Amino acid sequence: MQIAAAMPFAQRHSWSYIARTWLVDQVIEREVQQGTDTVINLAAGLDSRPYRMQLPASLRWIEVDLPDMLNYKQEVLAAERPVCAVERVPLDLRDTAERRALFHRLGGEVKRALMVSEGLIVYFEADGAAQFFAAYGWKVVETRSLLQTAAKLKRLSFGMRLLSLLPDPAGRKRSLRVGEQRASAHRLARRFSKRGESRGHLPEADSERCL
Repeated sequence: MQIAAAMPFAQRHSWSYIARTWLVDQVIEREVQQGTDTVINLAAGLDSRPYRMQLPASLRWIEVDLPDMLNYKQEVLAAERPVCAVERVPLDLRDTAERRALFHRLGGEVKRALMVSEGLIVYFEADGAAQFFAAYGWKVVETRSLLQTAAKLKRLSFGMRLLSLLPDPAGRKRSLRVGEQRASAHRLARRFSKRGESRGHLPEADSERCL
C-alpha cells in the first residue's frame, strides 16, 4: 500500500487495478474448485494472494520472479503465514533456457496447473512475447499497444484517440522505448491543448506491447 500510495498515477488508475485483481481472484477460485492443484505465478512481484485468499491448504503456490524482488518480498512477509504451500523460484523469465527448464520440471510434478502472468508480458518486446507463447503451442493472434487498447475501450480524450491512430514509427517488429513514446505523445497532446482540446492522460507503460 505504501508503494502504491507513492505513485502519482495510483489514484487515477486505481479502478483498473481493483477490477483486474478481482477478476483474477475469481479465475483462481474457479480453477481451484475445479481441481487445479498448483498455481504458478510468473513475475509474481508483491502479489499476496496465497496470504489473503481463502485457498485449500493442499494447494501448491509457486512464485517466479527476479531474485532481488523475491528476497525483498520474503523480508516483508517474514512474519506472515500463507494459507497454502508457497514456493519461490528466483529466475529471470526472459532467459529462455532457464524458463524451459523450470517448466519442464514443473510439468513432471503437477497434475493440473494454472499459470498466472499479470505483470510479465510488458517486459518483452512484441517479438519476445510472441515467442514466449509460441514455444508452448499457443498462437499469438494480435499484439497491440496499451495506448491503442485504451482507445478501443474508449478511455482516451479526443487528442489521445487521434494519437492512437498514428502508425508505429518503428514498425510492427518493435516499439519505441517507453520514455520516447510517452514524450512524443505528450508533445502531440500539448498541440491539441493549445487548440482547446483536452489533453487527457497517457496510459502508463504506453509503448509496451501486450497480447
